Amino acid sequence: MARRTFRTVAAVTAMAANVGAGVLAGQSDAAAAPAIVNGQQADIGSFPYLVAISSTSGSQFCGGALVAPDKVLTAAHCLAPRQKSGVEVTVGRTDMRTSDGESARVKNWWIHPAFRQVDGGDDVAVITLDRKLHAPVIPMVRSDETWVYRVGNQATVAGWGDLNENGARTTTLHSATVPIMPDQQCAADYQGVRQDSMVCAGYQEGGVDSCQGDSGGPLVYAGRVIGVVSFGEGCARAGKPGVYTRIANFRQVIDEQVRS
Repeated sequence: MARRTFRTVAAVTAMAANVGAGVLAGQSDAAAAPAIVNGQQADIGSFPYLVAISSTSGSQFCGGALVAPDKVLTAAHCLAPRQKSGVEVTVGRTDMRTSDGESARVKNWWIHPAFRQVDGGDDVAVITLDRKLHAPVIPMVRSDETWVYRVGNQATVAGWGDLNENGARTTTLHSATVPIMPDQQCAADYQGVRQDSMVCAGYQEGGVDSCQGDSGGPLVYAGRVIGVVSFGEGCARAGKPGVYTRIANFRQVIDEQVRS
């Protein structure tokens, strides 16, 4: 099953036609980079909390959301195979070819202790930066705000990932709008999906999705992070929507890490 790993993912805007994700865990930066499929070009000014997660050599591979001045919410599978000393995060950069924005190195990170593989659930992590970044933070959904996961809610995802499953790369930020899908449909599309901790977003007919490189980026609805790009089979395939970590289910443990 393809994973939405390496090469940043992003946030969520209103329009209805975009994102698909896919990359196998453990692939190299070059091979595993998801982006938005059938989205639109975006400016980081619309997603000021969105961070690009890169190797210190400059290769962007995942995305994340700034949830406190020195804390980044992302996916566990983005970090599990890496060394802290080799990772940095950047805010305020629309085009990854530029030096715009502000960067920080990793001081520490927390990976959910139950995480084993991307399609097994618990795909969430929190990075602690070595300094505070001067960028807006985004709130996370509360554990009791189940209404954000109502079927049909139009959520936004953004990132610097591939523009299609075949690896058409982009260095500029793209965003897309994808609807929340029924849990029953998500479970039918992906055997083993945990409805308590995962949520699908996209179109059953495909066409719009997050993709390689978008992993770890936030799924946003009503001004709060409700999901994190986790995995998908291919990008924007019919019957294979994007699967996101359901943040409401992990809010308590995430808060413990943000406060630490």
